[in-house]
Amino acid sequence: MNLKKILLNLSVHLITLFPQNIQTNIYEWANLDKNELIFNVLPNSVWVGYEIKNETRINELLPNDLELCPIKLFSFSKDMKMLFFNFFKVESEYFEGHRLEIVTTVVEKNTNRKRFIILDYYSDTISSDPKNIFKKPNSHHMILLENKNQIIGQLDNQYNFIIDKTNHSISLSNEFAIGCNKKIYYGLNEIHLPNILNFDEIQIKKIKMVNKLNIYNQLWENTRKSNYDIVFYYPKGIEFKIYPNTNKTLNESNYEISEHSYESFLFDNFL
Repeated sequence: MNLKKILLNLSVHLITLFPQNIQTNIYEWANLDKNELIFNVLPNSVWVGYEIKNETRINELLPNDLELCPIKLFSFSKDMKMLFFNFFKVESEYFEGHRLEIVTTVVEKNTNRKRFIILDYYSDTISSDPKNIFKKPNSHHMILLENKNQIIGQLDNQYNFIIDKTNHSISLSNEFAIGCNKKIYYGLNEIHLPNILNFDEIQIKKIKMVNKLNIYNQLWENTRKSNYDIVFYYPKGIEFKIYPNTNKTLNESNYEISEHSYESFLFDNFL
């Protein structure tokens, strides 16, 4: 970590000692609410998905304009209400480290579009969300490593896994990979503006399925089923441009193309 990032981390630790209104003033004074953030998710971002068995905890975190909804991960799969655990390494101008995001899908009642909502997250670096404008790391030990055949992840003593890499490439559905990533909400039962994301809409669909997973997961046990339903990872990194808490208008026609478009056909069958 370079000197600039070290100093910023120390500053965030200091700012979190101030009341929320002062943190908000600092955030706005520094134009952090207006600046685009480049958020690089490095290769081997691992997703583990479970079917939801109890919606109570999730519904308590949803604002009135969002509703928990099922999602189709692939053009050929069925819609399911799922809880996802996304473990990844991240780099940006301001920080670098690891994150585990606990995510599900919701529908915007006013647009009928499906989005991701981050219900909870753990990180060993600084972060920000609508409730915690400046947030210190909340994990003591996070690793994400790879060798020739495996990817290994660990979050303290609560979440760890080993997956075997595969050559089983497949394409996620447009609705899941593109539509849900266009706007990201947080688990906050007050109506709030989402983060707006821009990214490569072809690259974000390209994942590899995992057949063998060893996992220990103590998180959100009362909400999800005990056995996972799906595991996949991104073999390549993805750059996100994030516009935080904004009313920025989106052109969303691109991802509404047929799942059986020429590009999807090529990737599903040959790439």
